[in-house]
Amino acid sequence: MTETEGAPTTGRESVAAVVALAAVLLAADPGTRVAALIAGALLVPLLVGGPRPRLFGRAIGADLGLAAGLLLVVLAGQGVFVLLTGSEVVLAAARPDLPLVLWTALEAFAEELFFRGFLQALLARRLRAGPGAARGLADPAVLLSALVFAAAHATRLGPGPALLRFFPGLLFAWSFRRSGALAAPFALHLALNLIDAFLRIR
Repeated sequence: MTETEGAPTTGRESVAAVVALAAVLLAADPGTRVAALIAGALLVPLLVGGPRPRLFGRAIGADLGLAAGLLLVVLAGQGVFVLLTGSEVVLAAARPDLPLVLWTALEAFAEELFFRGFLQALLARRLRAGPGAARGLADPAVLLSALVFAAAHATRLGPGPALLRFFPGLLFAWSFRRSGALAAPFALHLALNLIDAFLRIR
């Protein structure tokens, strides 16, 4: 089953999604936020119905290949930015250690589980249209998922940095739309978060 298959959403699913999103936005600390993300994505479908996320699509190699291709595009864009601006890439203050890597992986997985596996799948069902429905980046579920993803970061990071999360969110959402599973957006999200944790452009 892809993200757009299945029965249309019900009012209960929509209300439950809003409540789950509010819990994520109001979470006081990162640990509570991750717990709210996971609980919202897994408990709401169990309690009121709704999409159940899949980790892998039809071929895991294709999922990971999609993530690797998108990562190369992002890195190429950052490389061009560094060359054009005369910036330099330096190691961040954080040193690579296992707890930081594991936390980064858990946070990326929780966000993809909620924003793509649950919210985007729910939006795709709710906004489903006929044969002329928008595909790719013009898909309303892709755009809304990326927008909500960015807005959810505003409570912790402020509006400026949160707005910058829209563009990676768009790539995560598109890769989920393309693959129908979480592996591609999770792999891309994890890679970008690890790069962000250990490298800085200045």
